[in-house]
Amino acid sequence: MNRFNGLFRRLLNRFGWKKIAFIFGLLATGAVIADAVPPGAFNMGQPNGTPLQILWTNDTHGFFLPVYHAEYSEIDSYAQRAATEGKVGGYAQIVGLVKKLKEGVWEQNTLFMDAGDTFDGSPVGQMTQGQAVVPVLNAMGYDAWVPGNRDFAWPSANFYKVTGQLTFPKVCANLRDATTGNYVFPRYLIKQVGGLKVAIIGITSTAGGGQGFKLDGGSIPGSFAI
Repeated sequence: MNRFNGLFRRLLNRFGWKKIAFIFGLLATGAVIADAVPPGAFNMGQPNGTPLQILWTNDTHGFFLPVYHAEYSEIDSYAQRAATEGKVGGYAQIVGLVKKLKEGVWEQNTLFMDAGDTFDGSPVGQMTQGQAVVPVLNAMGYDAWVPGNRDFAWPSANFYKVTGQLTFPKVCANLRDATTGNYVFPRYLIKQVGGLKVAIIGITSTAGGGQGFKLDGGSIPGSFAI
């Protein structure tokens, strides 16, 4: 936990609260989502009132097309949920929505990120060990990505192979290689978004996998748990 506190203090000392926004990649959070902040709703207190829109996806699990979604606990109510919610996700649908939400004032003032559970889940994702998902992800226009626990479903060699092909930044503050002890990705990313300096910090869990990796502190700190 001290490592996280030290990291945050260094960022705050460098940029200050009024010039920095922290976006935490807290993983394994549920269904696929793409959320938009309406104009003026997110204001970091800048003198010029610079807005920041944050769009994100998570738990896409390698599904290329929209699907009906249900958690394991909702199997008995699956039909009712499907009828009321309809299909969710689908990379083409998501990127189309993102393009629409980035129109106008938001063109230069939007962050678009993915919070993991990206490669494992769909039959195609599993059969190719995530390889089939890579070119689609690279076409999405993500500003950053942080792995989720299901991205560690295969040995570390496959993880490095797949993530090494991603053409956008990867961040994770608590993930180390178990052999070398080195951090696998940069712990944070500083990005200029419109008139704001934004810090993107990734935090992951390797629950159910993680062969060849270790986490600082052994698990996600309780204060970051969902």
